[in-house]
Parts: sequence; structure tokens; C-alpha cells
Amino acid sequence: MRSYRTLIMLAVVLAALAVPVCITVAAPKPKAVVDAGIIAPALTVFPDTKYNNAHTQEAYDMGATGSFVVEQAASAKFVVVQFSVAGLLPNATYRAYLDGNGITAGNVATAGPCTFVSTFTTDADGVADWYYETGALSAGTYQWSVYINKIAYYPGTTKLSVNHTVLISDNLNFTVN
Repeated sequence: MRSYRTLIMLAVVLAALAVPVCITVAAPKPKAVVDAGIIAPALTVFPDTKYNNAHTQEAYDMGATGSFVVEQAASAKFVVVQFSVAGLLPNATYRAYLDGNGITAGNVATAGPCTFVSTFTTDADGVADWYYETGALSAGTYQWSVYINKIAYYPGTTKLSVNHTVLISDNLNFTVN
């Protein structure tokens, strides 16, 4: 009886091996770089304005700069923005904001309004890399700019001061279908 069970199990295994197995795996959606640009000291983007202050001058003197890349998977309703900055204060936390209208360099009237998106911390060399993934976006063409702010508070308070922008990006341009 035992050998009979063994023969049946062997027959089942052989039959299973003889049947072609078809596993459907979704092909990965390719990501394409849809835009790239620089992140410059705020005082060079909007000279002779409120963006030309001690904080932006400090960042400028330290050689602060950065870059961004906007990636989008085929037919995706969102984008991923990769950021890199260097020349900021070492081991310091900064806040990143998005200006959903984009900017025109030299025209401070095009600045804002901005929405807070994340914080990031630089390493011992004042360098940081991070990313921001948007949620689902409506179909349309987008033009954003990123503002990097040094975290500072109004004197004698715990109220965050937002007027400490040290870096501002070129416009991030992309389309969602």
C-alpha cells in the first residue's frame, strides 16, 4: 500500500511538471527624467529684496547650491522630485517648501504662496539628499519652485519665522495626463 501511495504522489508531481506554468508579472513602468535644474542662493534669484538678508548671505558665502531632478513613470499621476544640496550649515535641519506657481527670477512679486513639504538634515559637510513624492495630481501642466529655509524662530518665541529662505530652485516643469 505504501508503494502505491508513492507511485500516486510521483505521478502527481510528474503531471504538475508537465503542465506549463504561466506567471504574469507586471512589467516595471519606466521612469523618465522630465525636468532637471539648479537650486541657487536666494539672494541671486531675488536680489535687493527681502531674500537678500543675513541668512541668505551666510549661505551664499558658504557656497550653498543644489540641484533637482523630476522623474515620472509612464502614465503616472504623480512625480518624484530628487533634491541634492551642498554648502549649507553642517548637521542642521532645514525646511523645504513648494511654490505651486513657479517663479520668475528677479521678480519677487512671483514668489509664493508656498506650502511646507518636508524637513531634511545636512550631514557633517553641509550636504543632504532627499526626495518628495507628490500625491495623485489632476491632469495638467505644472510649474513649481522649491524654497529651502533655515529653521529660525522669532526672538524670544517658539513661533517659526519663514523669512529665512537660503536657496530657491529653478522652476520644476512637468505635465500629468
